[in-house]
Amino acid sequence: MKIIATFLSAFIFVTCLNAQNLQLSPSQATDSVKIENIVHKDTISPAASILIDSLKTENTATADSTGDDTPLKLRAHTVFIYPMALFELLFSSVRRSPKQGPAEPTEESKKPKEKRPLPKTYDPQLPTIWYGTSLLHDGITGSNNPDFHLRDGVKHHHEFGVTGFEISKNWYKNAIGISAAVQLYGGVYHFDRNYILKRSHKSIEFVETIVPLKTNKINYAGLRFPILVGFQTPYKIFSIKTGLALGFRGVSEKTYTYKYKEDKEKSELRLHLNWLTTDWMTVIGLGPVTLTYKQGLLHLFKTASGKKAYESSLTFGLDLHWLFRLKWH
Repeated sequence: MKIIATFLSAFIFVTCLNAQNLQLSPSQATDSVKIENIVHKDTISPAASILIDSLKTENTATADSTGDDTPLKLRAHTVFIYPMALFELLFSSVRRSPKQGPAEPTEESKKPKEKRPLPKTYDPQLPTIWYGTSLLHDGITGSNNPDFHLRDGVKHHHEFGVTGFEISKNWYKNAIGISAAVQLYGGVYHFDRNYILKRSHKSIEFVETIVPLKTNKINYAGLRFPILVGFQTPYKIFSIKTGLALGFRGVSEKTYTYKYKEDKEKSELRLHLNWLTTDWMTVIGLGPVTLTYKQGLLHLFKTASGKKAYESSLTFGLDLHWLFRLKWH
């Protein structure tokens, strides 16, 4: 049974093909056919090894049967031992003649590969659309103050917007330049439902309510004009720019709305909000993806206790123009 298993594991099958005309001289036959260098005997069974030895002997005898330079018809053998050994025996038994060198390179292969040309412009690389979180701080470098009674969660205080127009000017080798844009954006702040905002002269007072509110928020739309100086890599993969953004926000009776649970309509109260905006912006671009940090330099409102609320935001955006510019380049 062991002998049968050995033969089965070797998948021995020999086929003689006499139709192949391999034009080899007797001096090349013994040098070209070296089966013992192709099949590793330590990876095959003893029975398969016996067959390989017999094939080697038969091929050698065939090559030595004539003494002139008459081309021989060398019989090709197919031995099914292992898949890898079969492949080597079929395709590697007759090696390339030493006189036949490697194929000469063609004219196309000799041509150097063309490098992608460097863009000859300084791109704005500003977000076309963006969305992110915004907070109210008690100073330009302050922290989020609980006295402003903001609700937790990004969806309760966020900023979003679009860039409608952008231009840029190169200063140095298309790597350093200045960018400008026109952006339309909106801001939303949801406040604690237990506090209502009241106007107190030119400030805002938070008054605690007995009945919780269903709606209690400030939302507005604004227009700003960022002017940023920055740097970008030659292929516009990375960029960083910073500068001022001047603008204004729309302030009306509908800027602040609140509503009790039993009310059917929202109540509107005109608060004293700053309509002029001045922000410091920093934009980092990685391909078409942008990260923008904005810090307000003018307060949104001032509380009755004297604290001023300054806005800040961190948003992620997508520069759609970057994709089109990449195609143009």
